[in-house]
Amino acid sequence: MADLLVDLGQIAHNVRQIRHSLAVLTHLCAVVKSNAYGHGLIPVAQTALRAGADSLAVKTYGEGVALRDSGIRAPILVFNPCTRECAEIVTKYRLTPTVGSRSELEHLFRASRRANDPISVHINVETGLNRLGISLDEAVPLCKYVKRNTHLRLGGIYTQMKSVDRAKEQWIRFRKLYRAIGNECSDTPSLHVADSATLLAHPGLALDMVRIGLLAYGIYPAGPLPHSLDIRPALTLRARILRVFVVKRGESVGYGDGAAVRRGTLAATVNAGYFNGVPRRLAGKSAVLVKGRRAPVLFVAMNDTVIDVSEVKGLKEGGEVVLIGRQEREEIALSNWAHACDTIEAEVLCRIRAAPVTFFRGDDIQTRTAV
Repeated sequence: MADLLVDLGQIAHNVRQIRHSLAVLTHLCAVVKSNAYGHGLIPVAQTALRAGADSLAVKTYGEGVALRDSGIRAPILVFNPCTRECAEIVTKYRLTPTVGSRSELEHLFRASRRANDPISVHINVETGLNRLGISLDEAVPLCKYVKRNTHLRLGGIYTQMKSVDRAKEQWIRFRKLYRAIGNECSDTPSLHVADSATLLAHPGLALDMVRIGLLAYGIYPAGPLPHSLDIRPALTLRARILRVFVVKRGESVGYGDGAAVRRGTLAATVNAGYFNGVPRRLAGKSAVLVKGRRAPVLFVAMNDTVIDVSEVKGLKEGGEVVLIGRQEREEIALSNWAHACDTIEAEVLCRIRAAPVTFFRGDDIQTRTAV
């Protein structure tokens, strides 16, 4: 089975690069949702905080609890809506909820009153993405409710950008929303609109806080964006050669009537397939690295991938294959997979499944865990 290597030293480097690009008073929130984009929730969160992140953001309350149980005390923003059950979790684990309805605020107020501990909430206002945000008409009454209740504090107001091309348009809408809300609120909430792509394209929109995901993992978001930061990928996906064999001219590889090879081909079967997140669409479109040489992908099965190693000399069973990452002077970037599959890097990352996962800093192996 494939194994995953995560260089925490590279993540620390990336966070420091982002931190140095921001104004002193702008907070850096490291987004570690979805198992830190497949890199490992707790090790990445701890590393990001040590490297200069001020807070963390997750999607679910379960992720927030896991971070608290690991000993992390930094602020943790949760993107998901807050149910009655989640309100109790908020007070117990001191999480920062995103709210989008009166009923959520009522759950939080009751939980806060029972715990005798005020809760800081963030409101996600809608400016164009149309997913979890709320409109101006909904936001103003929520702020009035917060203002009337001493157990609640308006800690932040934010929006999520649809695209960098629409960012200025969304910013104008957000500014109007904030001005309307500001007249109804006694608190001075943190304003945040910038994700990784927005920070690169519109650094002036960093405001009070930025929410950084992909850049922290050394990945530039797709699109014509300035590559203005010295960031480095932290993830390497490796596998091993199970078998080396010859495919005769005119024969095909894999199920069904696949494309026949045009010449006798030295092929190798690798112990990773689409179960591990290797997309089937890589066949005929991408390559892997073997002994520092590119080996085209011929076929991807559930647990195995067949590659063309005709140009690789001295090949042996058990040899290392790099699916994503660097080997000698060559590199297979995550973007290679994303382009081949007509998708985005984040989707590719979140589909990767490997065991074991090795966390290290430079040459120092830190820990090894199975997933």
